[in-house]
Amino acid sequence: MADQADALRAAMVDELLARKVVASPEVEAALRAVPRHVFAPDVPVEQAYEDRAVSAKQDDGGEAVSSLSQPTVVAVMLEQLGVRPGQHVLEIGTGTGYNAALLSHLVGESGAVTTVDIDQDLVDRARERLASVDTPGEVRTVCADGGHGVPDHAPYDRVIVTAGAWDLPPTWFDQLRPDGRLVVPLTIRGQCRSIAFERGDGHWRSRDLKPAFFVPLRGRFGADRHRVPIHDTGVAAVVEDERMVEQNSLLRSLRRGSTVLVQTGVRATGELLFDAEGLWLAATEPDACWLTASAAAMADRLVDLPLGLWGGAAGGMALVRHDSLAVAVRHGGGVVGIHDAEEFSLDVRAWGAGAGEIAQRLLSSILAWDSAGRPGTSRLHVAVYRRDAPDSALAGSHVVDKPSCRLALTWS
Repeated sequence: MADQADALRAAMVDELLARKVVASPEVEAALRAVPRHVFAPDVPVEQAYEDRAVSAKQDDGGEAVSSLSQPTVVAVMLEQLGVRPGQHVLEIGTGTGYNAALLSHLVGESGAVTTVDIDQDLVDRARERLASVDTPGEVRTVCADGGHGVPDHAPYDRVIVTAGAWDLPPTWFDQLRPDGRLVVPLTIRGQCRSIAFERGDGHWRSRDLKPAFFVPLRGRFGADRHRVPIHDTGVAAVVEDERMVEQNSLLRSLRRGSTVLVQTGVRATGELLFDAEGLWLAATEPDACWLTASAAAMADRLVDLPLGLWGGAAGGMALVRHDSLAVAVRHGGGVVGIHDAEEFSLDVRAWGAGAGEIAQRLLSSILAWDSAGRPGTSRLHVAVYRRDAPDSALAGSHVVDKPSCRLALTWS
């Protein structure tokens, strides 16, 4: 099996290079050195080297709470992190231990990796797997709530968060050296982006953003509590503020069916809808959220969502206000892939007593995005300020307030 695994690992890295996901020889060497299948022992070796995530632990409802991330996402975040030999790296979210093994190759014999996870069983299994592979740099495994960092081994040159974060705890920045870098998959009103932050002018600012999907961070600063199911319908909203959703009223609105359908006159693709228009809505609209529907909910036509996800589920950015919601959908219905480049006409579909008003708000947002040149992830800049920063410091930005910080979002 060793020869087969070596061949599959080589093919995986070659494919990442061909797609220009891997750009540096250091990240390439780390990916070629670490056997991914060792960290995914419960799946066939062929699956361990496919470009997809592998569930590492599930909750009682069958939802993944930890995973071995998709190789593409792993490579993207390591490139964003820019680790150098001899550095000390903090990883929040040990998971299987695979990423810690890669980091150990990047820091080398003179560097160190501290990795923390909230679940003792995951930490124990990761320790066993890490002990079975070559890890040039020292790797410390810690069981704790990663939202607090690991102060005992601070300061760090780099901090990487390998779970979807809703907030940015001050401890992550406080435990970084002044010239350090934080890479974190940050959720902004339901839109998740892997963002590399560096210090600048009394605050932290983004230097690179990439689209990403992640299992939510758990613990005090976790994102999982912001997923609001609409009872047992299979529809759920990922919201900035749970108080914006009146579940009983919204359920009745969905069961009564759509009340408003508006043609926008704007054409888009699945990729633009996910990477650009959805992000614009998240940045500019306080009532924006990410809406998901199970395969059963889509089959029952309970809600119309445009972006096809795994297993027949679908998603889309929406405006949700009390008992009303509006979604940008494909003209004529049906789903498209988030990487689909085929154009289609955009409509706005709305439900609820306030369907007309919320549909017009979404229409205005889509037209504003179109007029601005359809900016996407590559043109967004995110600055992070302390929670007590005055409004004057964020003037001219779209502001998203988090429990621990204030985000100032601007477009180039």
